[in-house]
Amino acid sequence: QEQHGFWRREGNKQNQTKSKRSGRYLRRSPNFPIDHPDQFRLAKNVSMIDISHTKICQIPWLGYSNLKAVYSDPCVSAAEWASLGLNDTHLSFSWIEEFQNLETVDLSSNNLLKLPYFSSSSLKFVNVTNNRISFFVSEKQVEYSVVGNPIKTVLFQFNRRRMLDRWEEILDPENLNIKSPIRAPLSLFLKGSLRYFEAYNVELTGSIPEKGIGSRLNVLSLRRNKLTGTLPSFGGLESLKTIDLAKNKLSGPIPSTLSNLVHLTYLDLKSNKFTSTIPPGLSRLSMLETFDVRDNLLTGTISPGLSRLSMLKKFQMSDNLLTGTIPDLNYCSALVNLELGQNKLVGQVPELHLRMLEIFYMEENSLTGPIPTLAHLSSLRSLKLNNNSLTGKLPEFDGLSQLRAIFLSHNHLSGTIPASLGMLPQLEELSLSHNNLRGTIPQSLCCRGFDIAKGNQFSHPCNC
Repeated sequence: QEQHGFWRREGNKQNQTKSKRSGRYLRRSPNFPIDHPDQFRLAKNVSMIDISHTKICQIPWLGYSNLKAVYSDPCVSAAEWASLGLNDTHLSFSWIEEFQNLETVDLSSNNLLKLPYFSSSSLKFVNVTNNRISFFVSEKQVEYSVVGNPIKTVLFQFNRRRMLDRWEEILDPENLNIKSPIRAPLSLFLKGSLRYFEAYNVELTGSIPEKGIGSRLNVLSLRRNKLTGTLPSFGGLESLKTIDLAKNKLSGPIPSTLSNLVHLTYLDLKSNKFTSTIPPGLSRLSMLETFDVRDNLLTGTISPGLSRLSMLKKFQMSDNLLTGTIPDLNYCSALVNLELGQNKLVGQVPELHLRMLEIFYMEENSLTGPIPTLAHLSSLRSLKLNNNSLTGKLPEFDGLSQLRAIFLSHNHLSGTIPASLGMLPQLEELSLSHNNLRGTIPQSLCCRGFDIAKGNQFSHPCNC
């Protein structure tokens, strides 16, 4: 050991012949009072600093390029480490980002309000127990000890397998957001105080448990994972407002007990393997704004009760096996997206008076009769009625200045193309092929790559 005022330098204990100047461990000597830590500047090759059980509240930046471990107790005077670029919290430790070779950091019991940023790629362990951290972001392949923190929000950006092994022991957050693949069972997270849980495309596996989900859960967003099994009853989860389980491998029926989730505003179950009918009791979900069950194996008819959901903005049921006729949807006055294509629906296309409707899809069904007037759809942007058995003339397109895409091919439409169709200012896609249209193609529609002439009987096709 080599004394320097009130500091002492300790050499490598395994090699007592090492030069005093190459000492690597710096500890405060208990034999001297603490006034200021200027003597830190005497140590150039330090790899570990231990200032536990001291009253040191400032450490100057020394450029310890070899530092690998820091140990500290709470600053007894509760003063800030101002010389280290601190913010308004009690302690910040923002100086740690300067150390490129850190392997171990112990910042327990320091009244930290947030984790410091660690730039070291060698970091293996961080102890931040008994602080005041409420927002936890895991950014590296590091093991954290976080017991004794009021953590409300957790954001996983990288796989932290060792932390997941101790998840129930160390964390009970209100908000959990997983950003990177973790390959862990879903049941590991659904518990306790959780209010918000989002995990997008992170390879979550297993099924959604019937029991054990925290009753305070508001948002369950698990899109594009590898979840299997059937949906639970969601009993006792009346606080749920969002359920997003799209693009998993879930199967079985949609439970009728979903109708008990009276605060639900968003329900997205698309691209799974759900079967059976859509429960008519879902018409009780008076606050529902999004109902998306596209790309499943659902059968039966569309319950007229669903058409009474006045808050509904997105009603999306395409690519199923639905039968029967289309109910009157004019009560859904807030409707923006209506997608019923690729089913087995029959009857006529309903006349809609929905001034907010932008997407109107009923393609690839068995619909018959004429296309109704579109005059009451002033916000319409995309219309798909292709591959049905529609008859009669094309409707007028006056007042539809937002319309960009029209797909009416493979029907039995007759007559001529109305001039108003050729005057749509934002038209980008048009498909009218394989009908019985006659007359001439408006010059404004020629030579634009539109699918018009094929399968029709125009007397003067475009000459491009």
